[in-house]
Amino acid sequence: MADQTFSLQAQTRTINGKRVADLRNQNIIPGVVYGHGIKNASLQLDLDALSKIYADAGRGSLINLSIDGGNIVPVVIHELSLNNLTDAIEHVDFYAVKMDEEITSQAMLVFTGEAPAVKALGGTFVRNKDHVTIKCLPSKLVKELIIDISVLAAFTDNIRVKDLVLPAGVMITDGADDILAAVVAPRTDEELAALNQTVTEDVSKVEGVVKPTTEETAAEG
Repeated sequence: MADQTFSLQAQTRTINGKRVADLRNQNIIPGVVYGHGIKNASLQLDLDALSKIYADAGRGSLINLSIDGGNIVPVVIHELSLNNLTDAIEHVDFYAVKMDEEITSQAMLVFTGEAPAVKALGGTFVRNKDHVTIKCLPSKLVKELIIDISVLAAFTDNIRVKDLVLPAGVMITDGADDILAAVVAPRTDEELAALNQTVTEDVSKVEGVVKPTTEETAAEG
């Protein structure tokens, strides 16, 4: 089943360039909207409202965006720019969609349950991907796909894209044989011993270093 539809308010933004820093200081986030049936427009949004929507909807849900209290524009979050140091939201791009035209998006993978190969055999659960790319109508968008890992009973078992049961109208564009998750066997005693073995480096092979001869060492003594 597709995720719920979310609603968000935005206003037309007239401030651009370096002056947008003043908006951020007021907890207002600059953004843009572009796509089907809409002229590219600069927007501004309340930080708290945007943060809540992103936490709930992510990039995989349909959002009804109201601009200046006018017509509702169906959009998805196309890109969210974060501060490199604080992870604070600094800018958001919305993509306007056509409800009768398929789009591509990302669905996060949520692994649930317990793998017998971990509990009984002492293996380590390994996820190879945290999301997959999906294609569907906007009304069919899903934020996440739930995957039960209890099928991983042996080290030879794995979960591939083709094993997923998808909601009606949703397809995954990743390779069907891509492995999403598996359980790897614990290291053998020999492998652990090899990891703990101290490797003595021959400094004579390091560029710019000349290993002294026995005679040179004796002379220095």
